[in-house]
Formats: sequence, structure tokens, C-alpha cells
Amino acid sequence: MKKLLLSAVLFLLGMTASFAQVSLSTGPDYLNRHWQFSLRGGYDFGLTHNDSYRFLDFNGGPNFGLGIDHYWEWFGLGLDGDYIMNKPEIESGNLRKRFKEIETKYKNVERIFLGIGPSFRLPATILPPFMAELNLRAGMVSISGGESSLIAKGVPAAGDKVLYKAENIDSKTRLAMKAQLRFSYFFNEHVGLNLGGYYMHCFNVPYGDYVYDEQIVKAPRMAQGDNYGKKFGKTDMSSFGVFCGVIFRFNAKKAAP
Repeated sequence: MKKLLLSAVLFLLGMTASFAQVSLSTGPDYLNRHWQFSLRGGYDFGLTHNDSYRFLDFNGGPNFGLGIDHYWEWFGLGLDGDYIMNKPEIESGNLRKRFKEIETKYKNVERIFLGIGPSFRLPATILPPFMAELNLRAGMVSISGGESSLIAKGVPAAGDKVLYKAENIDSKTRLAMKAQLRFSYFFNEHVGLNLGGYYMHCFNVPYGDYVYDEQIVKAPRMAQGDNYGKKFGKTDMSSFGVFCGVIFRFNAKKAAP
């Protein structure tokens, strides 16, 4: 995965260098509005779930995205698409301590987000070499994966025994919102590099997990209390991430007199 991210960054830098031969122009031939297209890749720091899963965390992973914006001076409208992957990890010394051999199985969590919303930029002048943006997006997110299990191997009189299991997430249409800060430097009228960070919040995501009573070997028993048994419901999930990428802009020209 690190090699993939490095290859993507080198590809973006190569594209930028190939276009960076045109000198920057801020003459009066342009209107103060433009289209903007961006490609990006980076790292998501982990998906939080408000402790809804009792022994499961979703760690960091790569993110990739694209964006389209149209600006009128300082204000614009934009469309974003994002792909984010997070890696599950079971954290439970209590479930592990009674057994010598433990096997874990994981399925990565994948999010695909599509959102639309307003964008704001500074400065609001024509073709600035430096630009800071705030992008606000609301839309839908598809979340899948996350199925995980902790299995004790070779339990006497029982064989393999499942100690903990998290259900697969299969939520294709959930409301989500994203806030993003982006800083760009343009080498010429059309091409630049950017970096930034985002926060994404996903609403009412279904979840479920099982914790089996490890005192019972032959048959799992659903015990009373918060630490054992079934747990199902819906929860909000959110994450922070950073990115860098390449950005292209195309300004509207003034009509000839």
C-alpha cells in the first residue's frame, strides 16, 4: 500500500511538471470566475464509532478522491467523490488470556462518499498563485466490510471456538457530511499542487457484534451485562484525514469588444 501511495504521488508530480512551463498571467483578459478540478490521495487516521463495538477498532488507511468546483469570486459550488479504507483490529486481552492459540480474521472497511455543497476561497482575486479553500459537502456514503472474528484454536472437546465476532457492515445509502480545508499553489494559470485535511461524519450506520462467554467450552452462552452477548444498533461514525494532490483550473475569458 505504501508503494501504491508513493507511485500515485510521483505520478501527480510528473503531471504537474509537464504542465508547469507556462508563465502565470493575471492580465485583464479573464473574468473572476473559474472551473477547478482536483485529484488527491492521502491517509485517513481511523474510523471512530462511539465505542459501539466492544472490542473492535478501525485503524488508519489510504484515501483517494477527486473534486470539481466552480467559483464566482470568493464563493463556489463543488462536487466531491472519495474512497477511504480502514483496517479493523480486535483489542481484547481478556478474551485472549485463557487460550494458547488464537486466530484473527479481518475484512477492511471501505467507504465511498459522494457529496455536493458550497466552497469558499481566499484570496478572491483573479488567478492567485496561492489559494486557501473551505469546502463543505453533504451527500451519501456507502460503507461495507468490517467483519472480524477472534477464534480460539483446538479447544478441548470443542475444537475451534469463536470468542468474538463483529458483523459485516452493509450500508449503501447513509447520510454523510464532510468539511475540508485545502491549500493550493499554482505554477501557472492552469496547474498547481495542493494539500489539506478533512473531517467526515457518517450518520446512523448499522453495527452488530457478539461476545461469547469463554467459561463455556462446548456451547457459547449469551451472558447478561454489557461485556457479553449480542449487541446491535445504529451509531454515527467519523474520521479525520490528510491529503495532497494536483489541481487544474480553467478561467472564463472576457468577451472580445
